[in-house]
Amino acid sequence: MTTSDDFKNDGSARRLTQFACAVLIVLTAAVSLADILNAELRFGPRRWPTARPPKTPAFSANDRSRWCTVWSLVERGTYQIDEIIQRPGWDTIDKVRWKGHFYSSKPALLPTLVAGLYWTIKESTGWTLDRQTYDVAHLLLIIVNWLPWMIALILIAVMANRYARTGMSAVFVVAAGSFATFLSTFLITFNNHSVATWSTVFALYPATRIIAEGRRSGGLFALCGFFAAFTVTNELPAFVFGAAMFVILLRQSWRLTCVWFIPAALIPLGGFFYTTYLASGGLVPFYAYFGTNVYEYVHQGVPSYWMQPQGIDAGNESRFAYFLNCLIGHHGILSLSPIFLLTVIGWIYGRRWREFPLRLFNRLGLGLTLWMLLFVMYKTDNYGGNTSGLRWVFWLIPFWLLTMLPVLDEWGHKRSFRIVACLLLSVSAFSASFSRSNPWSNPWVMNVMRYWGLADYSTKTPEPETPLQCWIPSLPLQTDSPLPFAEFQGINHLGQTTRLRLTSQGELEIDGQAARHVRVERGTGYGTSASDGEQINLYLNEQAIAAGAAPDECLLRPGATSAREKRIAEIFLQGMPRTREYFYRNIRYLFTPLETDAIECREAVSQVKYTPGDTDRMTVYRRTLWLSDRVPFGVLQFEDTVTDAKTNEVLFRQRMTLQTVSHLKPRPAATQE
Repeated sequence: MTTSDDFKNDGSARRLTQFACAVLIVLTAAVSLADILNAELRFGPRRWPTARPPKTPAFSANDRSRWCTVWSLVERGTYQIDEIIQRPGWDTIDKVRWKGHFYSSKPALLPTLVAGLYWTIKESTGWTLDRQTYDVAHLLLIIVNWLPWMIALILIAVMANRYARTGMSAVFVVAAGSFATFLSTFLITFNNHSVATWSTVFALYPATRIIAEGRRSGGLFALCGFFAAFTVTNELPAFVFGAAMFVILLRQSWRLTCVWFIPAALIPLGGFFYTTYLASGGLVPFYAYFGTNVYEYVHQGVPSYWMQPQGIDAGNESRFAYFLNCLIGHHGILSLSPIFLLTVIGWIYGRRWREFPLRLFNRLGLGLTLWMLLFVMYKTDNYGGNTSGLRWVFWLIPFWLLTMLPVLDEWGHKRSFRIVACLLLSVSAFSASFSRSNPWSNPWVMNVMRYWGLADYSTKTPEPETPLQCWIPSLPLQTDSPLPFAEFQGINHLGQTTRLRLTSQGELEIDGQAARHVRVERGTGYGTSASDGEQINLYLNEQAIAAGAAPDECLLRPGATSAREKRIAEIFLQGMPRTREYFYRNIRYLFTPLETDAIECREAVSQVKYTPGDTDRMTVYRRTLWLSDRVPFGVLQFEDTVTDAKTNEVLFRQRMTLQTVSHLKPRPAATQE
């Protein structure tokens, strides 16, 4: 191994290295603090919301689940999250149904600790998550994520300066930890991975003092035991890490391990099981019930997300493809953070550096990495959902950083190696920064693979065989009711109640074709007579409607019908200024006044560009349908939106929801709770 006695003995060189490390930590502290204070869910232009998003401290279903528990504990004194998930922006798919109530599916200890911090903030300042949403959330994130991670970075810098043989090695490792891992990315969100990572560092530091320097302080053993166990409570697969630390320290001193390590470790472990018992009534966390009716249920007509997971959560690929993507693919450890190739080299040539003081921890890091890869391969299949990196292995990053030290010491004097190392560092920093505004978003490699057609996790709902060009997809049978009808209601741009009623008046024959007379009544107010507003008579070709034909093909013209009347009927039937086919989208569950439970429906959308005759302003006219064959005429709800084609400004929006019907078909048995 190449050594550098100059670095070890030259006080000025060491001070310069320490100063460089301090500068890096100060910079990342400032940048990450600014990120937290500006943390807010933002929407890109391609998915701009139709209405102003509600205030929420969360970025995804994952952190929403934990925030819900924090709010419920402080505001309602319970782990049940039934109330808070009813608020816009707070619902989550990471919930379970247990004994008639909803709970977060996440382990209870961390949210309980954060709830204690929130209670302290609320009592001392009067701030609440309801009113000062972002102020409270940002302050909690600073306490839980930012401050401990800055301390952890300082400890990493101390270990790097203490055990590196060159100043460049120490500075490089600190730079990597500061800017080139996803740990900085996840500081803006409430998550267990950031907590588990700084806890790992807090356990590693005293362990290195014990192993590498022969220290035999009871305090070091206690710190190692407490934080190793706390890591386990935040990353359950890390129980192997906790067990390994116990065995390693037991071999160093069984007395100090029994007197200090074990009692300290029992504190977080006891807290874990106690809070689990408070939340669930048992000692097993809700995680263990995945795949059972605790996760898979139907509530008020809506099946849980985990009965039919969508997109990347569906896990529809081979184990081999999954492994490659976890290693070198769209969520790959090495493709997103190629800096850890230096870690792999450190493992491969581990025998070469027998004098490296942390060689035991390098081997431990390798063993834990192999364990986590096996765990990920056989216990998961969805990459952790929509996330910027393979989050389940983040807690191993401190091991990976320290394993780089002998590699950098050995070859850092070579110019070609330094160039390659800087390139690896830059790509890793780019990956970490790419999703800095929202860590619960796809990594850049995923976007590239999607662009080239190499990855597609979109859930494709089977398309109906029949096209849809009229917004009324079906006609009710006259046998279902003497005069089948459906009445919609909404609020127009003037704040007035708007009514639309469709009534099937019966069957008749026009020019030898089976037809249906449908009366349309629309206007404002709650009246039901034609005098309340406009009335349109539609004479529809039943076969054309069933075949999804264009409006002009569906409309029949009795002798008494004028061309103008038929044109009005045609515009009404197509639902837009011009005919354009509707495109089917995802399955939805819609709550309506028709019954207490939600009704399963299929969303369909169509839009056209249109310039009104009295202006030269180009607009986009969009109609969204919620379709269900349980109701007459097959439509539960429709929404019209008109936007400026250039500015995307919303000029008009109205939603009409079905209020009353002549009859409602029975609910399929599979969707009943």
